[in-house]
Amino acid sequence: MLVLLTIIAGKVGAWMIYISSDYIFDGTLPPYKEDAAANPLNAYGKTKLEGEKAVQQSLSDYAILRLPILYGELEYLEESAITGMASQLVDSEHRCFFSDYEKRFPTLTDDVAVVLRQLIEKKIELQICGAAVQQCSSGVLFTSLARCSQDWDPKLTGVFHWSASERMTRYTMAVEIAQAFNLPVYHIEPNPAPVLGTPRPYNAMLDCSRLESLGIGRRTLFRTAIKKCLSPYIEAGV
Repeated sequence: MLVLLTIIAGKVGAWMIYISSDYIFDGTLPPYKEDAAANPLNAYGKTKLEGEKAVQQSLSDYAILRLPILYGELEYLEESAITGMASQLVDSEHRCFFSDYEKRFPTLTDDVAVVLRQLIEKKIELQICGAAVQQCSSGVLFTSLARCSQDWDPKLTGVFHWSASERMTRYTMAVEIAQAFNLPVYHIEPNPAPVLGTPRPYNAMLDCSRLESLGIGRRTLFRTAIKKCLSPYIEAGV
């Protein structure tokens, strides 16, 4: 399906945005810039990397946006690995263990939506600037050219990173959620070992400086955002 979409995008001249993941990295050498070598540890990361390659091979005008673990408005509690912890947190009669090993940067989907909108707006702005430069080179005065930055790039093509800045583990996320709702934390315990099962990167922190240099980005504090996301479920007793 992705290959078909890239073919269609190429034929109509569309600028395509592909959502990828920090899981294309192995987590050994953070922070990762956009051109860092990929080395996915699991099937999900490998699939995302294959998708990136398909986009890059098929299109000359595209954006690949890599993101970390996400959470946001829910249709059901287990929709996100982050919000899925809530049911264990409210049950203070049983101890629960959460990994305190892998470093994660939980990012709100609302913030990602803002970044995507800003990226699209910047793309349109730079295309206008590019057209202005072309007309000026032909001797046509284009007054809005003054709005263009000196380092404008009408393509705005390639790989971009976005991530929240709060470094957390599943354990610290659990404690933060509990404290946001004044829940007890004595039954929440850290597990120093990696999460069992599928291998995950230890710390795949993304360097977001490329988008930040364009004035793009929004970050909502984890405690503020997670309280809004989980309130309906915590108030209902999960």
